[in-house]
Amino acid sequence: MARGGPCAPAATAFRTLRDRYPRASLEGEMRWQDRIGAIFFLATAIVGTVTPNAEAGRTCSARYRVGVLRNGGRELDAYVCDVGQLVLWLHVTPQAAVTQQGPAGDLSDPFTVTITDESGLERPIVAEVYPSAANGPVAHVLSKTVFRSRRPPVGRWVVPAGWRTLDASEQIPALLRRLGMFRSAERPPSPSASAVALPTPNPSGKPDLVTLVFLLAVIAAALVLVRQSIGERKRGTPELHS
Repeated sequence: MARGGPCAPAATAFRTLRDRYPRASLEGEMRWQDRIGAIFFLATAIVGTVTPNAEAGRTCSARYRVGVLRNGGRELDAYVCDVGQLVLWLHVTPQAAVTQQGPAGDLSDPFTVTITDESGLERPIVAEVYPSAANGPVAHVLSKTVFRSRRPPVGRWVVPAGWRTLDASEQIPALLRRLGMFRSAERPPSPSASAVALPTPNPSGKPDLVTLVFLLAVIAAALVLVRQSIGERKRGTPELHS
């Protein structure tokens, strides 16, 4: 494994422990105080390994899944903390003008955009987006839902079904571009590149397998040290003869 990965703090701790206590000490001559120090030293190192991994999934007050599906293709998705830019670009804000009458002209190259709140409390926003429409980009929200945002624009509001006219002067948001959305005049991005550009964080925020293995190793080492100490105490206790 490369240096600087999730194992680096624990590996460094083991090397430091080896240098701090000679091999002979680890084989049975280490003092009880040194054993306690070694256990706490390793535990501290493992906590340093666990914390970044455990907090990786807790950095968001809310997380959203954003998916983009093009007709005849496959859906690409990503998990993000903030969808404020998408909400503004798709005109699903409370002030957005909505009409039930579809636009005139060609509506080719549709993309289906899905925004799901991971809390699962509300129905996802599902919109058909036509960035290459003949009379300018438009979006059609398929069904009424309620959206809750904890970042600007902050609040909770009803998103009605219907058509929205998008701002043709604005670029497609970078997230949607990486997930495969493009205008017909633009070169479509590579789907494989999109998938690599958006690594999905650990949704659960729990320590990964490598971290758990190191935790088990520390516990095992602590048990061995305690067992050796108990054995030494028994050997050092004089036997009583009647």
